[in-house]
Amino acid sequence: MRALASFGKKAGILIVSVAIILSALPYLIPYEAGGVNYSGNPYSGSGFMDLDGLSLHYRVFMPLDMVLRGKVLLIHGYLGSTYTWRNVQENLTAYGYMVVSVDLPSFGYSDRVDGECTMQGVVDRLWALLREIDGRLRESDDEDEYKGSYARWNLTGHDLGAAVAESMAVDDANGVQSLTFVSGDGEGPSEGALSYAMLYPPAGKWMSIYLRQFVFTEEGIRAFLQTAYRREPTDEEVYAHLFPLRISGTSDSVLHYLNAPSIAATSGAERFAKGVAEVAARVDVYAIWGEEDGTMAERMPGLAGRYPDVKLYAIPEAGHSPMETHHEEFIRILIAYLRDSYGGAY
Repeated sequence: MRALASFGKKAGILIVSVAIILSALPYLIPYEAGGVNYSGNPYSGSGFMDLDGLSLHYRVFMPLDMVLRGKVLLIHGYLGSTYTWRNVQENLTAYGYMVVSVDLPSFGYSDRVDGECTMQGVVDRLWALLREIDGRLRESDDEDEYKGSYARWNLTGHDLGAAVAESMAVDDANGVQSLTFVSGDGEGPSEGALSYAMLYPPAGKWMSIYLRQFVFTEEGIRAFLQTAYRREPTDEEVYAHLFPLRISGTSDSVLHYLNAPSIAATSGAERFAKGVAEVAARVDVYAIWGEEDGTMAERMPGLAGRYPDVKLYAIPEAGHSPMETHHEEFIRILIAYLRDSYGGAY
């Protein structure tokens, strides 16, 4: 018995020692290993706006030689950026729409969030951005732009961006003309084992290291895009997605979204439900996804449960990013939805 007790004691000490080492080790690994620093304008027409101490990168595309028919905000998904909409944003201007695409906090070329991230904080910043842009339109000498500044926004979000777009609509349904879910049902990142593991700081550090060393690499992003695209990505697509993910601090900050309190969590489930009901009553709701996108078809009934009048469309042979791989069909459907929202006037 003494031998067994001695063995148990030694085993316990060994387990505790290993746990301490594993908990301390990620903090000893250089935080910025492999990271890059970036400043400047990544694209022609890039803009930056400081909102509550956080700089957001955004792009604005105006319709040329046409009446301003409406305004569209494009919000990318998890690990995405404004590059996600490269085949869509300028093409929408040909139909008379002003288009704004934005990098969410911690993604693309926006500032990285250092600390707690909440959906309400993201929503507040995006509405502040749109109010500032509307203010600039009101200062324009162009009568159509001036009138357009008072028009409601068409919100379009992909993946995580769909959850952000829905939260913006719930926050201010009066400012929204239409809400389009792209390859998402508004639920945001799943609250699975990974998000619960984030509650233990050393586990979060290990996940950050894993992202930097294995996901935010050329091979990792190529595999990620291959799954999303349902085809082999080009070298340009890999680089354009990878570079902003290699900016210092990204691997830590993007993980904050896994535990970001939702609007429902911060305002209360009952209040959120009332907000959803108001959106369902006042806002035109649409959804687009790829037929080859895993379980999206199975998730659509949940979306229809919140928005009974939602109009759904699945793009044949498309995966998780139809706006990138099947952009012509995507634009056709989105324009049809926008025209439907305006009663076929455009």
